[in-house]
Amino acid sequence: QYTRGNADNPEQTFTRAGASMDPIPTLIPMSWDQRHTFNATVGYHKGNLGATLTGYYNSGTPYTWSPIILNPVSRVNLFPNNDYMPSSYSVDFFSYYKFKLFKLFDAQIELSIYNLFDRLNPVWVYGSTGQPYTTIIQESDRSNHRSDFNEYEDRIKNPSAYSAPRMVKLGIGFTL
Repeated sequence: QYTRGNADNPEQTFTRAGASMDPIPTLIPMSWDQRHTFNATVGYHKGNLGATLTGYYNSGTPYTWSPIILNPVSRVNLFPNNDYMPSSYSVDFFSYYKFKLFKLFDAQIELSIYNLFDRLNPVWVYGSTGQPYTTIIQESDRSNHRSDFNEYEDRIKNPSAYSAPRMVKLGIGFTL
């Protein structure tokens, strides 16, 4: 199953015309087109103890590769969503233990670990390189940067380019 169209959003055709760009005469991948998704869960539950591992794999979604202005390819009218971001994977862990507390309460301790292996999965990438945290820096970029607090490279290293890091949750519940 592929998602294709001639505009990624309702304003794209209007914006391209306003920027004196050619209309898109062919079907292009939409920004949400994800070709492959695979999820698998393995669990063990016996008596008052249980655990599950869930793995997720997602192929990359399209982004628009655009060369720097100094490159001769930059004069070519490239279509949007002409390349794919890197794929991502993640593993989540969940476990529980049930027990009696003071012979009065039923208690349960839970441990949840999201992104168990602390994988840096890209959420968005730079159009010039197709990678998060990496772009082509021109001398004019550095010379136009005005800040007493950071370097130009700090602007490129944006943590929002990656999905959430490992998160550990420990919980306890009681019932009468």
